[in-house]
Amino acid sequence: MQAKKLVKNKKKFLRNTKEARHERRMLGDVEASIDGIELLTTDFLAEFFGLSKQAIANWRAINYGPPFIKIGPTTVRYPKKALMEWIRTHTINPESIHPESKAN
Repeated sequence: MQAKKLVKNKKKFLRNTKEARHERRMLGDVEASIDGIELLTTDFLAEFFGLSKQAIANWRAINYGPPFIKIGPTTVRYPKKALMEWIRTHTINPESIHPESKAN
């Protein structure tokens, strides 16, 4: 019975740590959802693209990257649908670049 209580307390502790909150965000990838609008964090984008958070911030500074919402001086969120559209429009089909390299 005491072991069960310790496990419960450990889970409660982990839920409240910064690392645990970060892990839940990364696993769920969605920071918030209202009326079907899902917002993603800079942490998620950095992990998704394999870049640093600073690289994503640099994209914003030079007006590159997916559309974002600036909520406060340091808080930015990315609408999931806008990210997917940005990825779609930046996907390059190799055949359209080198049509002559098609197998005949």
